Amino acid sequence: MFNIESFFDKFRVLEQTLKKSKDVLAREIEKASGVEVKPEYIEVKNQILYIKATPHLKTALLIKKEKILVALRAVAHIEDIR
Repeated sequence: MFNIESFFDKFRVLEQTLKKSKDVLAREIEKASGVEVKPEYIEVKNQILYIKATPHLKTALLIKKEKILVALRAVAHIEDIR
């Protein structure tokens, strides 16, 4: 018989992995720029990091974009920040 709980365990593991990835990216952004970014503001699609935050925060990050990209490329395959 099919156990539905084991089926959903796959998704729980995937969700935990995604949360850990966002935490690592947020930590690296903070180290490189000195600006604290919550993991909830981060989204990655097609190797592009999207920051969904206030314009003030985005501007502060985009000023230091190159330094942040160097740090992020060391831990993930990020090609651009938008």
